[in-house]
Amino acid sequence: MFNISHMVVLGFLDQLGPQSGYDIIKVLEHRGMNHWTDIKIGSIYHSIKKLLLESKIEEFNCTKDGLRPEKTIYSITKKGQEEFDVLQEIAFKGLYPKFYGFNLALICNKRRSSNEIREYANIAIKHLEGMISFMDTHKKDHEECMNREEDKYKNKFRRVDLHMSQMKNHIEAERNWLVEVAEAPEVFTINPCLDCMKRIDNECVENDY
Repeated sequence: MFNISHMVVLGFLDQLGPQSGYDIIKVLEHRGMNHWTDIKIGSIYHSIKKLLLESKIEEFNCTKDGLRPEKTIYSITKKGQEEFDVLQEIAFKGLYPKFYGFNLALICNKRRSSNEIREYANIAIKHLEGMISFMDTHKKDHEECMNREEDKYKNKFRRVDLHMSQMKNHIEAERNWLVEVAEAPEVFTINPCLDCMKRIDNECVENDY
């Protein structure tokens, strides 16, 4: 079973280095991920406890800052990296129909190469284009039925048509975004910007943004 909170905890520790649970939540909020992944704050702490028991993360040290409560800092283990790699591969396959899976895999990326990301993107694009093709065929059949029906039933068919249109628009938007990813996968690999991102994230944590 895919656990989004597990992936975020492991991904941030792998990408940004040792962090506390509080730090992870602040980075999550700073990146706006709490708005599009439906992750609850409590689930982060629950994942930390479980991952600790499973030896996928470990206690790194404890810190004390003034009057603030003591914080336990965690780091990812080799076992945790292996687990993250599995979760990331699942996420790259899209978590359909929610669509944020691929973005989740990218935002936590550290070790996947440009070629790997491009390959995952092309697989996802092909999958989405198959969905679009199916919906186009279904829409054509639907329109033919609607044209044959009496006027009193046409609004019912129109309602179904609008539902399908909404879903197709989402799928096409995701496909178009994946095309952009496939054209520039190197921006999601290790580069100097990762250090900038880590500094920004850590400043956000320190300043309590």
